[in-house]
Amino acid sequence: EPAPPLPGGFILGETVYFIGSIKPFFGVEGEVIGPGTHSSVVGKGVDVALKNNGPLGCLCEQLAREPPLPGGFKAGETVY
Repeated sequence: EPAPPLPGGFILGETVYFIGSIKPFFGVEGEVIGPGTHSSVVGKGVDVALKNNGPLGCLCEQLAREPPLPGGFKAGETVY
């Protein structure tokens, strides 16, 4: 029987980028290694193996499928 889908539509082995508020990890590339196992992310996130770091439980909104732009800007955002 296949495993249930991961939150956020993430796929095992998918490359993601951390965009959460933990500054040392911001923009770090990682790989989805399974459903979130920490109590704060169960059912709402996935576990990610960040490059040069251990696994981290991440909420879906803390991850991006594309590397973040410098300065925290988003594509299409109006700046002055």
